Amino acid sequence: MPSGRLSGILFPVAFEMTSLHSKTTKPEKPEEDLDQTVSELTRLLGFSKHLGRVSDWNELWGSLSDYLDQAFGAGRFAVYLAGEEGTEMKRAHMQEAEGMPDSFRADSGLIEEICRSEPFAVADGDASQGYGGILEDFGPKSLTSAIWLPLMDAAAPVGVLLIHLPNFREEWRNHLRELAAHVSGSIRHCRLFEAEASAKKQLGESLEKLSFLYNIGRALNDISDLKHLLSYILDKAIGIAQAEKGSIMTHNMDTGLLSVRVVQGLADPSLQERINNNEAICRSFKPGEGFAGKVFETGEPMVANHVKDHPIFVDENASFAESIACIPMVVYDEVLGVINLTNKKDGGGFTEEDMSLLKAVADQAAVAYNKHQLWDMSITDSLTGLYDRRYFKIRLMDESQRAERYDKQLSIAMADLDNFKAINDTYGHAVGDQFLIAIGRYLQLNVRTVDLVARYGGEEFIMFFPETDKETARNLAERIRQGVSEIQIPSYPGITISFGVATYPGDDLDIGSLIRKADMAMYAAKQLGRNRVVAYNKEVNQLWEA
Repeated sequence: MPSGRLSGILFPVAFEMTSLHSKTTKPEKPEEDLDQTVSELTRLLGFSKHLGRVSDWNELWGSLSDYLDQAFGAGRFAVYLAGEEGTEMKRAHMQEAEGMPDSFRADSGLIEEICRSEPFAVADGDASQGYGGILEDFGPKSLTSAIWLPLMDAAAPVGVLLIHLPNFREEWRNHLRELAAHVSGSIRHCRLFEAEASAKKQLGESLEKLSFLYNIGRALNDISDLKHLLSYILDKAIGIAQAEKGSIMTHNMDTGLLSVRVVQGLADPSLQERINNNEAICRSFKPGEGFAGKVFETGEPMVANHVKDHPIFVDENASFAESIACIPMVVYDEVLGVINLTNKKDGGGFTEEDMSLLKAVADQAAVAYNKHQLWDMSITDSLTGLYDRRYFKIRLMDESQRAERYDKQLSIAMADLDNFKAINDTYGHAVGDQFLIAIGRYLQLNVRTVDLVARYGGEEFIMFFPETDKETARNLAERIRQGVSEIQIPSYPGITISFGVATYPGDDLDIGSLIRKADMAMYAAKQLGRNRVVAYNKEVNQLWEA
């Protein structure tokens, strides 16, 4: 015999027996009446067993729809469940019951009547009497008969079930009462499963966030170059928030301004590269000016998802900003800089979850940046801001080992300011320091990203050019020489610089000897008239020995 099917679940054969709404004559024999009752109970038992395995809302409503159709010929029903506060019944599901309200008050007279724990029937003509028109919305003209069932959990109402029954029979009440009890149990099961799934999801997201932040922390500790560090921080911040672009601004102690250090996501890649290489200067902000300045001043994050309506927005025409998130980098109550993110990729606004994660990243970034600043102070010349001699030699040793491993060339340039003693003697050491500071800044801005420049001592500077042959290094030094000769300090004469260049491995395999040969070439430049670049060769060696 075929078996009934309820939302993909097979039920016992008894489900195919005559349904309760069939227009049959009243059984003449008691055993026939008993058979029908057994059939009804068997059907309900199978349904209750099935509900015990249901944990999905859609499966619950589909199963209930199939059962009501098979058992009562009811195709229209609606389920209302109590909200968290218990003051409102909200529609959870509707089956061919268009026009029913989305919700109504849980303390209405109708609900109080229903929640007496008895099925509440509404017969023809009673649909709109005394209940604020709730049933009238269901369609009283076509409502021949309806029944409201209380859905109870531990004697407390959790919801109501409205079924449109074309031919309601009084003897169905007990069956419907049991049905409501089983549906109530399944609702509790679905809610518990939903809460458990939500808790697991939150736990998984929390673990994912912790893992993500842990990996960022490890990466930040492994990055030694400040520019790379800031670029990494910005890349992760943009990724977390799914922003279109962003920047990191840091506080300049000398000027007191916030200045852009790195940018990402600009429409013009060449402009972005020039900004990140210090070849293009972005606008700086005073503390309290614009969003970034305000965040720096207060130390508190800010979000504006409609920036042009915000009174502190600084319209830069080319910014194309719709939404902005600014997060301070704070360590030991000191704001070191600000992470700025612009425009969500999905067109929406920045959320609390975005800001929570970004704040955690910014905190890690601030610690890493502070450590890097302290490290920079220990390896940097305090006057010029260039690396010191000791750190230069450490980096040069690492670079020479890499050049040897990969069979690459490496060039060194030694530089010395021409007639610098005369400036100190004529104008004083304070003026001499101004020249050193100006030249140090120029060298920082005009070497390539991969190059490294340091103050070697007094008015001497040294730099190395990785993977660079002698001719290319000579051209780089020549470009810098010309630029230095154009530096002007008001009220004082200009200054020139002489360079000596040597290359590994052609000129020497030993780094110490290579530096000495670059120094010899620089001495030759002095001997030949100053303000020039000389590359090491045999003639340089002869001139030195002479």
